[in-house]
Formats: sequence, structure tokens, C-alpha cells
Amino acid sequence: ATTIHLNNISSFKENEKYYCRYSKNYFYTGHPFNDIYSEAEIREGMDGESKYISIGLFPGSRRQEITMLTEIFIKTALMLRRIYGDRLRITLASAHEEYFDYIIKAKIKIFKKYKIYEDSFFNITNENPSDVIKKSDVLISASGTVAMEALFCRKPVVICYKVSCLTYFIGRIL
Repeated sequence: ATTIHLNNISSFKENEKYYCRYSKNYFYTGHPFNDIYSEAEIREGMDGESKYISIGLFPGSRRQEITMLTEIFIKTALMLRRIYGDRLRITLASAHEEYFDYIIKAKIKIFKKYKIYEDSFFNITNENPSDVIKKSDVLISASGTVAMEALFCRKPVVICYKVSCLTYFIGRIL
């Protein structure tokens, strides 16, 4: 039996030149997103011509993520709105239709709390996340598939996760 030891495994084709130069033990695994996005589609979303800044919010796909992050993401979007004003357009993507009502209620609650009555800049959608990613200039996302997809689309992404106080303090000690 032959044993193969792999030091480097990558799902990004661009890494192949680097790893092959410095390591003989490299394996390119590929990724389904490589098949979904063509170079032309990626460049289409990078025109830089728009007078608006478009931010895509992705608070997650699981109930726990959505309940922990949706309000934080909405408040963050409102803080960015104060900085960038009318140039900012926000799209919050609901991963599943079952969470759509929760997200709408969270938005209404926060907008009411901060006395924001005009909301044409803030869109909540359950369209395909890939379409929201392509249309956005930057993303704010829970860690997960969207973050990986953003890399393939060459979109800047801020990856967020909220942990319990206990987990935070243990992490600080380590």
C-alpha cells in the first residue's frame, strides 16, 4: 500500500501555482462555486460605476444565527447609513422563507426605536443569495457558505459571529 501525505489542500485554483512551487504535497479539491461563476459574471458585478454603495446583509441560515445577528446587522446598517447617507443601499437576504417574518418584525422594531420613517434604502428579500452577492459592493455575513461564495465573487466581506460571554472569556484566556 502506498501512503500519500498532503501538506496543502485548496479549493481555489489560483493557489495551485503557489503551492506547487513550494510543496510537492499539494492537492486541488475544487469547489462547486468554481462551476457556478464564470469570470465574466464576477467582473459584471465589479463595474464600480454606480453612484450608490450597495451592502448585502446575510445574518445566517439557522434560527440561532438569525435571532442572534439580525438586529445587530440592522443596527450596523443604520450606523453606516449615518456615515454614507443617501448613497447607501442595503439588502438583507433571508436565507429561508420561514425567517422572513421574523426579519421584517426585527426591522420594524429597530426602525421604530430609532425613529426612522423613510426606508426606501433598506430592502429585505428572499431572492437567491447569489444574486444579492453579485449586486452588492460589500457584504456583512455570518460565517458560512455566503462568506465562501463572496470569496469566489471577489467581494469584500465582513464575517461576524456572536458567542456567549463564557465562550468569549475562554477565548480571551487562550
